[in-house]
Amino acid sequence: MAVEDLGREKSLEVIATGFSEFLELVHSIPEADMLVPETVGTWSGKDVVADIAGWERIVMRYLEAKDRGWQGYLPPAEPDGTWDQFNQSNVDPTRDWSLAEVVADFEKTHHAFMRVAAASEHTNWPPIVRITKTHYEEHHDDLRNIPNVAKNRSD
Repeated sequence: MAVEDLGREKSLEVIATGFSEFLELVHSIPEADMLVPETVGTWSGKDVVADIAGWERIVMRYLEAKDRGWQGYLPPAEPDGTWDQFNQSNVDPTRDWSLAEVVADFEKTHHAFMRVAAASEHTNWPPIVRITKTHYEEHHDDLRNIPNVAKNRSD
């Protein structure tokens, strides 16, 4: 999906708004439903939050590296394995965490990312918006459907 180049300030603004809306949605879903496995493909709602936090860590490291002169690309052009395996590597470290721990990590990571992004000399904002705000939007319907999927699993 193409994302218009909004520049740093506007990009950070739309990312912050998207984050707030996504976090509000996460908090609106009952914890028990967020923990039901395979409500979002092979993942739970908790896993989706962990994956997005993982991507924000990747973007934050990318911005820090770019500011030090690194010339690589975002996201990794050729991940080892498949994108599903790559995404799973964001989730695996949080497997034994509670939902509260995953959400707290997501919030902490997001705020750290926003500080790094605000100070970054980086100028190519569309990929950053795509991996943050657009990523939140991609999972809105997944999360909204979790209570229905979880209910169907328990019936």
